[in-house]
Amino acid sequence: MEIEILKYINNHLHSSNFFNYFFKVITIISDNGYIWIALGLILLIFKKTRKAGFLTLMGAAATFVINSIILKMLFNRARPFTEATELATFINSIGLELPTSNSFPSGHAFSSFCCATILSLQLKKKWPLVYIFAFLVATSRVFLCVHYPTDVLAGIVIGSAVGVAIHFVMNYILKKLDEFILKHRNKKDLVKATANEQVESENKEPENSTEEQIVKTDNNEE
Repeated sequence: MEIEILKYINNHLHSSNFFNYFFKVITIISDNGYIWIALGLILLIFKKTRKAGFLTLMGAAATFVINSIILKMLFNRARPFTEATELATFINSIGLELPTSNSFPSGHAFSSFCCATILSLQLKKKWPLVYIFAFLVATSRVFLCVHYPTDVLAGIVIGSAVGVAIHFVMNYILKKLDEFILKHRNKKDLVKATANEQVESENKEPENSTEEQIVKTDNNEE
């Protein structure tokens, strides 16, 4: 069923060079999550978006570990062009190399929706547009016939779920870390304030003693 969908795309939708090369560019700039890594590094520069940048980089790292190392090895699904050689012919014809990694799930879809979810949750209304790019990336993988539709669907679902998990777990950890640092800082300030009060108290005692001695001396002279 899925291979028939890809054959239909190859026979009816690849006649447009514009869309062929448009989706080729989309898929290339999202290879290995490089565009998300670059965006995460840019966001790290600015204080207001630093946490979002950090979590975006975590999303890219999670994609590599969960998708590339664990899931692809676990499912070990071959690429669709191994089942239909005409798909490989098309891929080569537009100047793309045939991917050598396993097919399920799609790493491009996983990383794009993982990072898009993180950014939309972190930066609220400013970033839903990243989903448009994520959708284009996911679409490019099916349009270019390098993935089965279910590879991409799984990448979208699992990547989004991982993005949500990273957002909530890391926000909880960072919140607890901030509370610990604040508590430690307040405790340190309290100890410092107590020490200063003791020093001031000790400095006042000699003055009082001197005044008492002067008073006693005056009384004795009388």
